[in-house]
Amino acid sequence: MIGARILVVEDESIVAEDIQDILKTLGCSVLAVASSGEEAVTRAVETRPDLVLMDIMLEGDMDGVEAAEQIYDRFNIPVVYLTAYADDGTLQRAKMTGAFGYILKPFEERDLRSTIGLALHKHRTESELKERALRFSTALRSIGDAVITTDTKGCVRLMNPVAQTLTGWKFEEARGKLLKDVLNLRTQKAGKPSEDLVAEIIREGALVGLADHKVLVAKDGTKLSIEGSGAPIKNDDGEITGIVLLFRAITWREPDEIGGKYSFENIISKNDEIRRILEILPDIAASDSTVLVEGPSGSGKELFARAIHNLSARRSRRYVVVSCGALPDTLLESELFGYMRGAFTGAGKDKPGRFALAEAGTIFLDEIGDISLALQAKLLRILEQKEYEPLGATATAKANVRIIAATNRILSDLVARGSFREDLFYRLNVVKVVLPPLSSRREDIPLLVEHFIRRFNGEMGKNIVRLSG
Repeated sequence: MIGARILVVEDESIVAEDIQDILKTLGCSVLAVASSGEEAVTRAVETRPDLVLMDIMLEGDMDGVEAAEQIYDRFNIPVVYLTAYADDGTLQRAKMTGAFGYILKPFEERDLRSTIGLALHKHRTESELKERALRFSTALRSIGDAVITTDTKGCVRLMNPVAQTLTGWKFEEARGKLLKDVLNLRTQKAGKPSEDLVAEIIREGALVGLADHKVLVAKDGTKLSIEGSGAPIKNDDGEITGIVLLFRAITWREPDEIGGKYSFENIISKNDEIRRILEILPDIAASDSTVLVEGPSGSGKELFARAIHNLSARRSRRYVVVSCGALPDTLLESELFGYMRGAFTGAGKDKPGRFALAEAGTIFLDEIGDISLALQAKLLRILEQKEYEPLGATATAKANVRIIAATNRILSDLVARGSFREDLFYRLNVVKVVLPPLSSRREDIPLLVEHFIRRFNGEMGKNIVRLSG
């Protein structure tokens, strides 16, 4: 607690002075004193304290409860309430904001010390747990394989997006159901029922037997051959607390025969490095994770981004392209997030942004390395909290959008130079695809030439056979 940075919100100056004296005795630093809810929010933005001591009953349009709610929700700053009296309705509202403690006036030094210490410890613990959960959730979503975990009774506890896609079960539907009811397995030959196969998976640690593949029957009746593994989950004492299954479909559709055997989702190549990327592209698409595509201009970044969308569960929704390097910063912000009527001169009506247009679909942010640091902060909020604010709006909007970003620059180098936010880089760099330049794929040039001759012959009504050397 020593060294904690505190914002005091108290409209009685004598009480505020007493609190400051006690906090200094406790070794805390008082960053500012506010006397209204509005001022409290402003001071919190300016000083970013470790904790706020908030009087509930404040004069003005915003009381302490409303100010605390904004401070905690927007900036994740813990709040401890100070109160001498309050009606039941106000106290109930205070409890719903997730307060980190209450101190009744008048109070003594030991009350302040113990409450602040507990609040800081609780907030630190909760923040660590949230960060771990976020890292685990990000890792789970980025895995190309399907992942399902259960408790000791065999009931589903977690499913990543790939598992939901393959089984046809939404996690909200499957949670708490027995694994055998969600993971409907068969063998290619007549044989064991699903529950016996699940038990066999855990015992043997594998989904694929020596002679007989396992078949997953999805909720809609679709059948997929699968392979993978399973194992018990154990706690620190070695006790089994559940099971985890990892599996993948082995019946993804093969590359299209459009233009020959070297064409897949409009990507034409026989380069070994590109072919390796194409092999895992369906898994990347199924994961629903944020994807960063790096490569020089002309390497095909947008083709790969569109292929990821076309192969994903979002393929029936919109695919929206934004060229970040082609728009000035102020215009790019309004294009991405939209604006409300009256937000600026000339804004005569509401205009939805590209994120709103891409709702439930995919947005492709081309040349992401060219955006300003200010706009990077707003993109970070979408990646972290799945929400944004249109220009001139008084409320946030939710964003259910998959982000695919591309750049012809090396973002890690931009981070080292301070021109790109490190936290945004790590949020974008969940799955990274690095494309080699065309100059290192010379074997692809004849294929591309043939492709474009065929394409433009059809479009222009020509009959060009080849290019002169």
